[in-house]
Amino acid sequence: MSNRSDELLRKIGRNIRNVRANFWTTSDIPSVSYPGEAHAALARVEEGSFWFRHRNKVICAAVECFSANATVFEIGGGNGFVSLGLERRGVSAIVVEPGIDGANVAATRGLTVVNAAFAPDLFATESLPAIGLFDVIEHIPDDHAFLADCARAMEPGGYIYIAVPAHQFLWSVDDEYAGHYRRYGRAQLARVLKSAGFDVLRTTAFFSLLVPPLLALRTIPSRFGWRNVSSADEAFDHHGSGIGAAVAEKMLSVELSIIKRGNLPFGTSLLAVARKPSR
Repeated sequence: MSNRSDELLRKIGRNIRNVRANFWTTSDIPSVSYPGEAHAALARVEEGSFWFRHRNKVICAAVECFSANATVFEIGGGNGFVSLGLERRGVSAIVVEPGIDGANVAATRGLTVVNAAFAPDLFATESLPAIGLFDVIEHIPDDHAFLADCARAMEPGGYIYIAVPAHQFLWSVDDEYAGHYRRYGRAQLARVLKSAGFDVLRTTAFFSLLVPPLLALRTIPSRFGWRNVSSADEAFDHHGSGIGAAVAEKMLSVELSIIKRGNLPFGTSLLAVARKPSR
């Protein structure tokens, strides 16, 4: 699918240049609210983590339901793990990532990468068929303005897929370390999408089983000053393998079957699917 992706970028790309096979960049890359060392730590755990595998299954199910034939531009795609999951399911994906470390990891995974921060002039107006923002907009101070820019870049009738951390009451020092500005409620996420010009098609929670352990192991200790996160390894200590992870993944497969039929009311993450209105 890389040839198809490169052809698309040559057609709609603005202010980007192709510097090597399947790798594009721009001259102006601003800093982002995300710890730089996290990409390497994530690369070590993603393939073996039940959390990342389940998130991919939930996202892929949504994309396959609404726009399986459209190329998904994964903005803020990091190491490209979601895009890799989409490509493995036959969905074309392009990673747009400002961090060079994440962009390089995504490229080594065989993905087409644009090493750039998303901006209105990065692509032609109304040219993107689908956008994915997976744990991205919580890192952005003005999420409304950012989503409005996404809407302007998208084709009429295009789909946007968003995953975010859920429930402000679950806030912990882990959110602070990750550079989050907020966690979202379902109504809050739907409201900002609508205000940016999207029609919201569905919002569902996922990782419902993780609410109690996250509350007990992160939120409450953070509020009492018992938890400190100063490194990426500490932040991702729950992304493991073993018997506990295998049991969790098995139980979460039941959640996935429910999400395919409808929406879950609570969980540690939210997924929204929205559509830019056709003319």
